[in-house]
Amino acid sequence: MKTSCIVFFLVLLVNVSFAQVEINGVVKNDSTSQVIPFASIGFANKGVGTISNERGEFHLTVPNHLRYDTLMFSCIGYKTKGVLITDFRDDSLVRLAEKTFQLEAVSVSPTKIASKGREKERGIIVLLSSQKSGETLSGKEVGMVFSNRKKICLREINFFVYGHTFDEAILRVNIYEAKRSGVDERINKQELFVTLTDKESGLVNISLNEDIIFNKRDFIISVELLKVTPTLGEFALVAGFKPLGKRAVVRDVSFGEWKKQPLNLSINVNYDVF
Repeated sequence: MKTSCIVFFLVLLVNVSFAQVEINGVVKNDSTSQVIPFASIGFANKGVGTISNERGEFHLTVPNHLRYDTLMFSCIGYKTKGVLITDFRDDSLVRLAEKTFQLEAVSVSPTKIASKGREKERGIIVLLSSQKSGETLSGKEVGMVFSNRKKICLREINFFVYGHTFDEAILRVNIYEAKRSGVDERINKQELFVTLTDKESGLVNISLNEDIIFNKRDFIISVELLKVTPTLGEFALVAGFKPLGKRAVVRDVSFGEWKKQPLNLSINVNYDVF
């Protein structure tokens, strides 16, 4: 009887392992057929996701309990698309349609220039990656929630990199409207990439070339890790400890669930007030 139970258990493990779905594909522009690099791919709030590489290619292992779920694809400038896992075949092609943006005109002159956030280059560190064999780094993201009760237009973003061990690290800075239901839809209409080489650290400054307006709405500025070379190493941002106010948010993969953390990241924004 005991032997039979062991055999049954081993068979069950084999069946579960084979039940996983391996997905390979490429993301392209629906109208031009050009590849879309660094597209966000994942299941909404399910903790499984990835990022397409520079050639638009992606690979994802889908666990058994998600094999009938919908995989989401998102990239700035394109409409978010959902694809059923059952519709995937080997080397599937996913096409994203371009999105048309309606720009919000700034009709009045700013009354002043202001800033908010943490500007200190020293403090505790927040790891975006750690040296673990086989760890998936793409899509790891950490951000700060900024409260706002005015009409403002963002102009500049600054954050501090504590250090990293990579020859090259590619980051993406994202801007979201803070919503209780989630913050997967980016507000910025242009990609904000940062490339750091040779273990470069310190202040990173990004000047915005578009009008990003928040009218009495809270917003989130995040830093997302897209690619590192070599694949193993560490990357860390600067933060301060803030036990009474959980303004930092973190998620491990694209489309993953945001989790609040008692941190005060060294992210600062400069903006015009209207």
